[in-house]
Amino acid sequence: MSKFILISVCDREIMTEVFDSYEEARAQRNKEMIEWARVPEEAFRDEECEEIGDEIEDSFGFGKYEAWANARCDLDWLIVEIPMEVNNAENH
Repeated sequence: MSKFILISVCDREIMTEVFDSYEEARAQRNKEMIEWARVPEEAFRDEECEEIGDEIEDSFGFGKYEAWANARCDLDWLIVEIPMEVNNAENH
């Protein structure tokens, strides 16, 4: 069993949020990219996108676990998988 931490960075402001699944963390990352960097929703049809944008101010890219965008500030995202120990009462 694992948890997933989404680390969102806007310039020097760092925010974190914990999710029960990769899919939930990715959905939140995509939501933030749409809201904060105005990334078009259709960009997320593929799992990865190396770089899109005509100007430096509107360029972005993302992979399975990481993403970046140049918008109102320098934006970066990272999803980190955290393995969780399962306590088994029989082992105590």
